[in-house]
Amino acid sequence: VLKIPNKHNSAVIYTPLKCEEAQSRRCLQREAEARRREEALQQQAINRQVQNKAKHQRRSKQKQLPLSNQLQNNVVEVNLQESVAKASSSSGRPQRHKRPPK
Repeated sequence: VLKIPNKHNSAVIYTPLKCEEAQSRRCLQREAEARRREEALQQQAINRQVQNKAKHQRRSKQKQLPLSNQLQNNVVEVNLQESVAKASSSSGRPQRHKRPPK
């Protein structure tokens, strides 16, 4: 027999049957909490998978778009005589500006 005080600090005597009922209630509550936690973890895993899949699809689309744009805009007309003249006229070195004297 288990004695547990109630709200008003007076001793309440529980019979073995009441103890078993209280234990079974606590056990059921713990099982329900464990189920809820497990379901929440499963839902988080599903959400993570969906987010990863969406992110992967976005990245693969971003990688594909520049390639298709490059293929369309790949044709460029070049006048070789002008480009050779420009290359030979430039020294190949950027001009430096001298610092003014102090």
